[in-house]
Amino acid sequence: MLARATRVKFSKPSTAGNQFCAPHLQQRRVASANSHATKAFTAEDRINIVELCHRFDHAINNLDQPAAGILFHKDGVLHTPRGKMTGQQEIVNFFKSVEPMAKGKRHLTVNIVVDPESDVSARAHSYRLLAVANCPSTLAASGTIEDHLVKVDGKWWFAERRFVMDPPAVAN
Repeated sequence: MLARATRVKFSKPSTAGNQFCAPHLQQRRVASANSHATKAFTAEDRINIVELCHRFDHAINNLDQPAAGILFHKDGVLHTPRGKMTGQQEIVNFFKSVEPMAKGKRHLTVNIVVDPESDVSARAHSYRLLAVANCPSTLAASGTIEDHLVKVDGKWWFAERRFVMDPPAVAN
C-alpha cells in the first residue's frame, strides 16, 4: 500500500546565536532575496566571473603572485584571516609573503554562485578548499569566499575578495 503524499513546509534554518555564521553570509541571504538584476547582465558575464575565480586559483597554485594580483581592480581589497590588503601591489606582496605555506597545496574554489547587482557589478559566493597535493590528497582547510566584482571597460575584476576560514573541527 502506498502512503499518501503530504505537503511539508520547510523553514529557513536560523543563524541567530550561531557564532560561526559570518554576518556577511546573513547579509547575502537578504541581498539575494531582494536582488533584481538588470537584463544587461549576460550568461557571458557569469562565465567570465567564474573563469576569473578559477584563474585566481591557478595563479596561486602555480606560485604566480603577480598573475593573482592583476585579477584585482587597481584599488581592489583582499581580506584574509591574516589581515586586509588594498591595491594590486600590496596584494601581490601578501601572496609572496605566504608562498612557503602555499607550496605543495591546491587551492580550489567550488560551488560558485553569482548574484548580479547590475550590468557592471556582481557578488560571487563560493566554498574554498585547500588540499595538500600528495597522493592521496588530504584536505588541509576549508571556508568560504565572498567576492564583490566590478566590470570596467568590458573586463571583470575583483573589487573585494573576502576569505573566511571554517573553524577547526571539535574533537569528540
